[in-house]
Amino acid sequence: MSDRDELVVALVEEMPRFVSASVRFQVAVAHQLGMPVTDLHALGALLETGPVGAGGWPSSWG
Repeated sequence: MSDRDELVVALVEEMPRFVSASVRFQVAVAHQLGMPVTDLHALGALLETGPVGAGGWPSSWG
């Protein structure tokens, strides 16, 4: 197995742990702020894009 193949295997094995840790972190932040995770995601989107009209986000989602 090549070095690249070994790296790909390691990445595939580690990715679920990374995603799980990320979700747990987001839940903890939302809990500390006293808001649902979905509101935290919306706040993050607003911080990324700035204010947009009602149809602004869907058109940017592609």
